[in-house]
Amino acid sequence: MRRIEIWLLIAVVLLVAGWGLVWWLISEHVEGVVGEALAASAEEDVALACEERGQGGFPFRFETVCSGATARAADGAWRARLERFSAGAVVHRPRHIEAILTGPMQVEAVALDGPATIRWASARALIVAGADGPQRLLVRLFNASGEAPEAQFMSHQARLEVAPDAAGGSRLEYSVELLRLAVRGQALPPLDLTAEARTPIPAEALLAGDVDLSDGLSLSDIAVSLEAGQVEAFAEGAIEVGPDGVPSGSVTLSLVGVERLPALLEALPENVRSAANVAAGAVIALAAPAEWQGRPARRIVLTIEEGEVRAGPLSLGRLPPLWEPPASS
Repeated sequence: MRRIEIWLLIAVVLLVAGWGLVWWLISEHVEGVVGEALAASAEEDVALACEERGQGGFPFRFETVCSGATARAADGAWRARLERFSAGAVVHRPRHIEAILTGPMQVEAVALDGPATIRWASARALIVAGADGPQRLLVRLFNASGEAPEAQFMSHQARLEVAPDAAGGSRLEYSVELLRLAVRGQALPPLDLTAEARTPIPAEALLAGDVDLSDGLSLSDIAVSLEAGQVEAFAEGAIEVGPDGVPSGSVTLSLVGVERLPALLEALPENVRSAANVAAGAVIALAAPAEWQGRPARRIVLTIEEGEVRAGPLSLGRLPPLWEPPASS
């Protein structure tokens, strides 16, 4: 009996040692792949780097840890630094990669008058990989806050998802709860926002950044819900964006609690309040009585023609291009 126990112990030791060797070999391979990807990014539009990098997760998880993670635009337009980033997967679900982002994050950009800082209690991401790369992304952010020159924000939670749809395209969803904004010391009413849309671009291409906008962009099944200061707005429609980044399309806007809209606009910064009042007044004047989920509402169809937003015969302004058009050869 004693001999059996000894042989069992030897077998366990050999098994643990063998798995330790396998884990180390796989971990070293992952480390090499990550290193090559970071080095290759130096030649891309966005360069990634780690001040310190290491592996962990033994025995049943493979994890890469990046301390002092940085990302910068090749043209120098912006730079961001994250305190710590870790990503890994358990042995029995290697295609489900879980990432944890540890703040704070500092952002410097040409468009900002100074650095911005973002903090959060928890930030996690789930990436589901397919044969050709990532095919689904889910990001959750809890209790975030940030400061930038003359602006601050706080939010209870935010969620972003990019996933494939049944037609081979992508489903995009975003939501944020209890978002509080302050601009130049003036606080805006807290708001809740949800938005979703579909695009024929495959999720794998979106998540890999392999998107060719030379043919434009199509967004369908758009549904946006915004609630702020007892005013609710719901938008549904579809938008086509041309190769030059200029949008066109049609959006049906429904407003609930429209009688409280003037008081809400009074909380806007002075430099945008006048234009917002003009646009809101035009919408209210032209909107027809309607119902939204059994509640009285006002409804209007907004058309977008080559960037110009119109409510019936009235022009409400022009949207800027969503991206810079490609340089002509």
